[in-house]
Amino acid sequence: MQASYYQIALLAGIGVLALFGLIPKVFRYFSRTEPQRELIGRIRHLDSRALRIQSHFDGLLASIPAKIIFIDAENRRVVAVSHMLAAELGYGSAGACCSSLDALFSNEEDGSEVLPRLRSVLRSSTPPVDTFDDTWVVNPSGTEAVQRKLSVRLNSDAGRDNKWFLAVIECQPVAIPQDTGLSAHEEVRLLRAALTERNLSRALKTIADYSKKALFWESHVGISVVDSGSGALELVCDTGFHRELQKAFARIPLLYGKAVNTTSFLLGKELCVDLSRPGTVPGPLVELLVRHDIGFWRSFPLCGLDGKVLGSLDILGRNDLAENTDDERLATMLHFATAIIERHKSAEVVQETVRIERLIKAVNQALVLISGDGGEARLMEVLDLLVAFFGFDLCAFELWVRTTDSEAFRKLAVDPDSPSVPSIPASSVTDHLVNYFSVSTEGSGTLESKYQCRFLDETDAVLREVFEATDAEKPRGVIFPMVVEGFPEGFLIARSERRLDAHELSVISSVVPSLAGALERQRLLQKLIEKALFDQLTGLYNRAGIEELLSSELVRSQRYGNPLSVMVFDIDHFKSVNDTYGHDAGDRVLKEVALRVKDSMRSVDFVGRWGGEEFLVILAETPLSNAAIAAEGVRKTVERGEYGIDRLVTVSVGVAAFHEDSHVDSLVKRADLALYEAKRSGRNRVVVEDGSN
Repeated sequence: MQASYYQIALLAGIGVLALFGLIPKVFRYFSRTEPQRELIGRIRHLDSRALRIQSHFDGLLASIPAKIIFIDAENRRVVAVSHMLAAELGYGSAGACCSSLDALFSNEEDGSEVLPRLRSVLRSSTPPVDTFDDTWVVNPSGTEAVQRKLSVRLNSDAGRDNKWFLAVIECQPVAIPQDTGLSAHEEVRLLRAALTERNLSRALKTIADYSKKALFWESHVGISVVDSGSGALELVCDTGFHRELQKAFARIPLLYGKAVNTTSFLLGKELCVDLSRPGTVPGPLVELLVRHDIGFWRSFPLCGLDGKVLGSLDILGRNDLAENTDDERLATMLHFATAIIERHKSAEVVQETVRIERLIKAVNQALVLISGDGGEARLMEVLDLLVAFFGFDLCAFELWVRTTDSEAFRKLAVDPDSPSVPSIPASSVTDHLVNYFSVSTEGSGTLESKYQCRFLDETDAVLREVFEATDAEKPRGVIFPMVVEGFPEGFLIARSERRLDAHELSVISSVVPSLAGALERQRLLQKLIEKALFDQLTGLYNRAGIEELLSSELVRSQRYGNPLSVMVFDIDHFKSVNDTYGHDAGDRVLKEVALRVKDSMRSVDFVGRWGGEEFLVILAETPLSNAAIAAEGVRKTVERGEYGIDRLVTVSVGVAAFHEDSHVDSLVKRADLALYEAKRSGRNRVVVEDGSN
């Protein structure tokens, strides 16, 4: 029983040794020889000494008043750093700084911002003993990123085969930028997205937000772009401006001294102004900024490749904005903002050019066929195109064209026959504008001379009197004369509540030549029509013209069954008038008879010269009985006239009516037979086709 207790104890001891892994050590201990046990003891003694040496070395590093890195020359590994260097860079211990630095030295890709020059020097086969500048960006213990500019003096240990390098570091603190929370790859992707963004406001907002986060995290950033039309800096985006500031920065006129950004824009250089400093130019904007606790205003002009200033990047802050700025990153932000504005400006120019080309093409298409009554509609269509291009809220357009007799200009309206359509004498406006453009603007270089227009205002007494005399609207806006080879065809008025800028004037002036050319074509075409269809002596329709009208009226009467009559009259003894008083008197008699007859007819009737002293009158929707009455009125009208000769002038009239089988020749033939009967019966009388007087 007692022996079993010994066995149990032995087994328990073996179990404990096995549990703690001591069995192999026990076997090795009893299996070692005496020299082996002596060697192990010496090794333990050396380890104890090494620990004491390491402790003394750590103490030495702690007491060295310098920033030093010890480097293994053979393996290019960081062995130790001084405590002063670790403390300078924000590490809790020299060991942590050494481990971090050694890891970065051994990983070239991740450690690209840590002592790149030193690492490059150490990679060479024979590193030079030299002094050079270097940089170190480190983020110890998860704190904010710290950037240091370094001066490195590299020494080698010549006493023991150059086995060690000693790098003595001198640190100069520079800007400590706010951590953007983005990797370098993500930053590039963000800026690239800003460059490709189609919306200018969103693209610049990305740059403004990034600038605030990376450079000016305690300030406000705003980006303004110049509006060439209004001549002002317009705020495009900001990073949290107060509503009052947004309203104040929305549009600032480009005047020197008006604001910091406008002055910087005009000078083309950076300005930083202490708003609290005595002598700062006072003004509502400065007072507003001070009221919102803004002490400094820093403005950077955004200059394009051609040197032209496109806008400004403004920084508003409480503290001095000229200190602690990462100049390289700031230059990058300014470059990206300028590139974005230039890209969008170029795109706007291309788009606007396309719009203008489309407008001119549409105008020319509308004016290709312009003649007669349809020409008025096409001219109105051009005005609609202009209004659609500029917008209803900017311009209202009026087109004034010459009247048929060229004695006046009338305002183009939907209904040209309306009695309310205003007109103005052609001579007064023409003389005034021609004299103005030939003398006043010659070589002046003004917008008026460049775009051949005239700004209408209350100071133009001539135009004001002309417009007011016709009860037209008072002159405002711009007037564009449409002159072709010295002949004023008309003028276009663009009425606007504000002064039109150079771009708007350029667009309108590019359309004016098309309008002037169309009006010239219409005028010349009208002359050709008059020559082809009208008698040059009397102004009545000639035989071709009146015959064409009669053919149309016959078709209408056949279609609708309307009555139609014609009268043919001849001046009695006209040959004797020519023989007695001469052809001048004969021509005067012809013109006076034509005028008196035309004035006595209705507006729906047509009067034409059929040939020689013979005339034809078309009486639309008139039965034969009424036509006979009208013919008698014509006879009496001519008989009562004064013609400048000492004899009576009379006419003989023949009247005929439309029949279902009538055509032009048969109808005129019947009326002509009635006229012959009137002459045979004694002249100065009316005969209808049935033979009755």
